[in-house]
Order: sequence, then structure tokens, then C-alpha cells
Amino acid sequence: MVKNEFVSAIAEKAGMTKKDTTAFVDALSEVLMEVIANEDSVKVGNVVTIGGKTRPARTARDPRSGKAIAVPEKKGYPFAKFSKNSKEC
Repeated sequence: MVKNEFVSAIAEKAGMTKKDTTAFVDALSEVLMEVIANEDSVKVGNVVTIGGKTRPARTARDPRSGKAIAVPEKKGYPFAKFSKNSKEC
């Protein structure tokens, strides 16, 4: 589904104009990006929780040599958790 189809589907379900729905979808996208950047999370409806997280620095092992390798901290990886209700769709 492309954005135009997504907007049309929401507009039809909500009884909104496509122009208003497009503004809503754009605003939702901006807010979700801010949530991810702030490493926070938000539940969207009863379907999904979206957010960002930081993977802390750690020590890993090279499987070939067995030597320890330092893995640096990584920030901002988005995650999505689907609720149990999403399996019913």
C-alpha cells in the first residue's frame, strides 16, 4: 500500500477529506520520528507500539578467532511491537 492508498483508506473510514487526512498522516509521521529520536515509545491504536532505543556498548566474540571485540553503543534503532490483537486481522 502506498501513501495515497493509505490516505484514501483512512479518509473513507474516518469520513474526512483527503486533504485533512494527508495533513494528519504527515503530522503523525513527524511525531513518530520525534518519538524515535527521543528514544521514547508510543502505542498507536490497539495494533503497534513504536519507539527508539539505544543498544549499549558490549563485548562480543569473534567466532573465527575467539578474540573479544568491543562493540560500540548504537542509538536510535526503531522498534515496533505488535499487540496480540493484530494477529486477528
